[in-house]
Amino acid sequence: MLGKIRREEIIKDIIEKQQLIVKYGFDPIDISEGIDWSYQHPHNTRTYSVYLHALEYVGYLALAGEEYNDENYYEIANDFIISWNQQDSEESIEHSWNEHAVSYRLSNLILFQDTVSDEYKLENQFFDELLIKHCAFLADDNNYKPNNHGILMDESLFKASFYMTDKIYQKLYKSIALNRVKLALYRDFSRKGLHSENSPEYHRMMMIVLNRFNELIKAKDETLTNDVNHKLKKAKNLLRIMLKPDSTYPMVGDTSYIEEKNLKKDFSDYVDYEGGLVIFQNENTENILLSDYLYFKCGYLSKTHKHFDDLSFNLMLDGNDIFIDAGKYGYNKNDPIRQYILSPEAHTAPLIEGKEYKPTSPIVDQYNLGISNVTVTPKHKIVKGYNSLYKDVVINRTAVLSKEGHFFLHDEVRSDNIERLLQNFNINENANINIIDNYSAEIEINTEKYIIRSFLNENIELETLPGYYSKVFSKYNENVHLRYKNQPGVKKSLITVYNINNPIEMVEVTPNIISYKHRDEIIKLKL
Repeated sequence: MLGKIRREEIIKDIIEKQQLIVKYGFDPIDISEGIDWSYQHPHNTRTYSVYLHALEYVGYLALAGEEYNDENYYEIANDFIISWNQQDSEESIEHSWNEHAVSYRLSNLILFQDTVSDEYKLENQFFDELLIKHCAFLADDNNYKPNNHGILMDESLFKASFYMTDKIYQKLYKSIALNRVKLALYRDFSRKGLHSENSPEYHRMMMIVLNRFNELIKAKDETLTNDVNHKLKKAKNLLRIMLKPDSTYPMVGDTSYIEEKNLKKDFSDYVDYEGGLVIFQNENTENILLSDYLYFKCGYLSKTHKHFDDLSFNLMLDGNDIFIDAGKYGYNKNDPIRQYILSPEAHTAPLIEGKEYKPTSPIVDQYNLGISNVTVTPKHKIVKGYNSLYKDVVINRTAVLSKEGHFFLHDEVRSDNIERLLQNFNINENANINIIDNYSAEIEINTEKYIIRSFLNENIELETLPGYYSKVFSKYNENVHLRYKNQPGVKKSLITVYNINNPIEMVEVTPNIISYKHRDEIIKLKL
């Protein structure tokens, strides 16, 4: 449920502009001649249709009518429900009975019936018919989705069960919902509490839904088991670790730009071999906004919302986003922008020229993709990952964040064939980039300047490429990527990133050892 200010924006559009915003941030739909229930958005038809049929705006109108003691809101909401039901009698609308739409619609129908004055309540028989039809759909295993939609289904089903007049069905639906949610907490979260859907935004959303569900069942004298509650506690704390120092989330997987205003940042490191995620952090205790942050991803628990972003990372140094992710944009798989956002080219990841890799399932791929090792020393935090899903190629990537705020990236290609390693870097959209030579570039962000430099290889090419990123659903902007093109057959590459006011010098590489000078000290880093 949206906060009051955003709800009022949506209601104001309905009343004053005769425009319907089915979800905050979405494009408005003209309803001057009534709602077209078969409306097709030019870029995201399915998503818009699902939210159109979810009737969230009905709940917003009901709450506004109660708050302002104005029954005009109730009348508009009632008209929307009647209009929806009339089109539904034909049962010809593709997304009307999508599990997501049904879950939200049922909750909003209940909210409406509980909130409005008697004059505008749905007739008991009509409401009961809607209730029975929606509950039967949600309880049917043929409609159940073993992902975040399944949890939304069970939340609505559990809530609705208490409105069933038939006590047998009430007990049955309550039991189905509770058991499926308990199963989902085992199925959808790693042992360390990471949600399986490859996205900080969806991890956050599931925390909101599960917290709401927990409060709901407590009010009905029910509870989850102790081990399930323990996993939920881990998942809640991970949300605080995922936050970047600026209290936004990395736009990994299908994650839009979200600023978290009511959650305290946790600067603990996080290592999850099962989920394929490592987070390293250097907290600046004098000013946490100037802290370092590395989010490294390789491997997966589910293909839901997964991008081709294995061995990719997000990096902040001194609180500045240097390497970012591409965000969500939308879900239309035929949209060329969506296709780009999903691709390895949209991420700070290694690529093999002329080849693609395709994850199949987390069970099949578990030995071909993932985190292989994490080491923390007094001076360095080191994560190693591998991707052997490219045909006849294995890519090993080692990312290192030093305690002094330096970053090292070591890539190794193993293949019997001559392959060309491409190293892609998705750069902060607000950065100014100046290529110095074929090996190095200067990245200026705010008042700081950073050097990215490649070692080991001669005749390397460094180029800028146009890219796209999306902070808001269905909208995108252009930014610039850097790409190192190694010579065909090159097996290893070392790249460093550092602030020019905190430089490293005399970088030398021997097998498995990097040595460099920092503030008159020679430091050795074992890979």
